[in-house]
Amino acid sequence: ASLPELPGAKRDRYEREWGVRRIEANTLTGESLVAAFYEAAVAAYGTEGGKPQRLATWMTGELFRLIYADGEGQDLRQIAGVKIQPAQLAALLRLVDDKAINPNTAKRVLETMYAAPGIGLAAPQVGVTKRLLVMDCAKEGPPEPMVLFNPELVWASEDLSAYEEGCLSIPDQYAEVKRPVAVTVRWTGVDGTRQEQGFEGLWATCVQHEMDHLDGKLFIDYLGPLKRQMITRKMEKLKRERARQA
Repeated sequence: ASLPELPGAKRDRYEREWGVRRIEANTLTGESLVAAFYEAAVAAYGTEGGKPQRLATWMTGELFRLIYADGEGQDLRQIAGVKIQPAQLAALLRLVDDKAINPNTAKRVLETMYAAPGIGLAAPQVGVTKRLLVMDCAKEGPPEPMVLFNPELVWASEDLSAYEEGCLSIPDQYAEVKRPVAVTVRWTGVDGTRQEQGFEGLWATCVQHEMDHLDGKLFIDYLGPLKRQMITRKMEKLKRERARQA
């Protein structure tokens, strides 16, 4: 058995990302898993726009990745008898959908960042539930936009630097925050390839700030109780004023 046929570029990316080439005919097949996930995806999302097929394929790849990452070398035959309930499948599909790469989404988040204006923005700040951040810390010359899907911190220096940080989610409030002066980050690019790069200075501060957003953390969480409480009260007051004006 073999995986369903996909367009060349998408299939190449799929194989490269999840190591599908290691799947052989004598294991639980990708084809049977895709069929099971497809059924769950239809139940969760309907059939609009071919989404179930795409999600089913991604979820199969995610399952393969998790199994092959097992240090014991567990193979798919060992889970062939495991029954996964439709509700569990639907939940897993939603998780993968959150991580799915969509260039149009990245473009919209970038446009919002530039319009703010800002040097970085995390997708959840604008209501997009994906682990995606964008940034451009170039002070001179042409723009240098960066799009990072599913970023992971690989390394951080012991040396710290302090920057006065602000946030589009907390308008007109600034405070000095200490962070590692240099970091290495791994992420998936818009083209689906895994990338890794070191950042220093303002770029390092920015990428750490935006990655915090993906984990529900704000720069004020690094501040002392008094300063944090003062900013929080200002934001609550601003929220009440905007509610009255609405």
